[in-house]
Amino acid sequence: MFPKDHHLRPRVFDSFGQYFQHTAGDLDRARAYYELSYAEKQTLADRYGMAAMWEGLAITAGNLGRLELTLERWAEAERWTKIDLDLEERHGEASLAETGDLAEGSIQERQRARAMLHGQLARIAIGRGGRVAEAQEHLSQAFALVPPASYTEVTLWFDTARLALQRGERVDAERAVARADELARGGGFEQLLAHVQHVRGLVLAEGVDRATDPRFTAACAELDEAMSKFAALNQPQDLCDVIRDKAALLLRGGRRDEARRLVLERGIDVAERSLFGQLQPLARLESLLTEIDAAEVAQMRQRRMRGGIPAEEHTGRLRGERRQITVWTCDIRGFAAYCDAHDDAEVVATLNRFFRSLGEPILDARGYIDKYVGDNILAYFTSPSTAVGIALKALQIVEHLNTEWEHLHKDTLDIGVGVATGDAIVGSVGFAGKLEHTIIGSTVNLACRLVGVAGPREVAIDAATARAVGGEFRTEPWNPRGLVPLKGFGEVPVWRLLGRRERPRAGRRRAG
Repeated sequence: MFPKDHHLRPRVFDSFGQYFQHTAGDLDRARAYYELSYAEKQTLADRYGMAAMWEGLAITAGNLGRLELTLERWAEAERWTKIDLDLEERHGEASLAETGDLAEGSIQERQRARAMLHGQLARIAIGRGGRVAEAQEHLSQAFALVPPASYTEVTLWFDTARLALQRGERVDAERAVARADELARGGGFEQLLAHVQHVRGLVLAEGVDRATDPRFTAACAELDEAMSKFAALNQPQDLCDVIRDKAALLLRGGRRDEARRLVLERGIDVAERSLFGQLQPLARLESLLTEIDAAEVAQMRQRRMRGGIPAEEHTGRLRGERRQITVWTCDIRGFAAYCDAHDDAEVVATLNRFFRSLGEPILDARGYIDKYVGDNILAYFTSPSTAVGIALKALQIVEHLNTEWEHLHKDTLDIGVGVATGDAIVGSVGFAGKLEHTIIGSTVNLACRLVGVAGPREVAIDAATARAVGGEFRTEPWNPRGLVPLKGFGEVPVWRLLGRRERPRAGRRRAG
């Protein structure tokens, strides 16, 4: 007998995957949860039989197929989609017969699922080098299965139009778009109208190479409407694709400056902020921008490397200038042993996850990331209060990461943080072949010594920082003497950061 509560754990993992994929936009985390769910469901299927688990396996395989399709990892997308289709074909309608559920609606639902998967395989075939014949075969099978006037049929007409464009069959593409539009409006599928207008814009733009062509204006209008709808629907990847297609049309029409502004002011910003981990939309936008202004692309890439540091500082005077800053540094405890115990890809993935999780709050708080040194982050702030607030936030972030890694049966990690306030030289060092913005001085060295003092989940701060934040944060001397020997500094006062002070609650006013 299959215990029903065995479903719960993999279902929770599926829910986490859905959240990270569709809400948080973190596809690597989503994939990890989906893969764990699939592995647990496969174990249950081996123990209790496929009849009990095939549908759950199909759901998770489908999630993985769509995720990999989003990332344009065509081979993985095809593998998971074919697993999903195989489960549907071998067990779908057979399970309805076994349970006696032969209602027309149930049978149509199984057919709709298979049609959707054939449509997905058609998109994958196009993506994997334009395998047109294979894509056409999958679309034919999909149309033979799809319930008429359904949501899935509308999406199949999109795919048909795109395939026709690849084959140079513009008239067929127009007919397919018209049919998709008719079905979307007739079926009340308002959310698909943005796709209708995007594909219609591509059809109108086919072969257009000058702005005086009447189709140029019509195509721009359709693409503008698609952009507005995708923005309202919060679909950043689709929005990036339309922006790229509109910019390419503008470029062909000789409107170079408009194309440049569109990519820079809308496309790049959306791709960088909303599509972390999805490199293809950004790569396509940058590739187009390279045709317009290669220097702009180089500047954008340099900005990403600067960690929030303004360009005028990064490329400023080599002599530098002395400022009062708060230096913030953290590192992962025992990371060398972690590296030895895990394969290279997992080590790099863990570091990227760690740097992103802690780096984004630093930049959001107007801090500057100076550099990564192995598993260490070196950053600085203009406000001591902001720096220690980010230190506490970093501990919370790592705690959340560890909870997730425990779910995924992965090793957990801990960090220590060091913070010091004082004068430091801020400037660029190097030469024309390799120039780096950096911070130099005893304050930087002190912060690096303090991070060595801090144990796991501890924040060590110097006396200057403790004085600056004493009204807002709770601190205590590091030890009974309050002094800690630090290499190069002798014995210095060190304080432990405990947390924020509670704000006194406002009392009630007396009446009268």
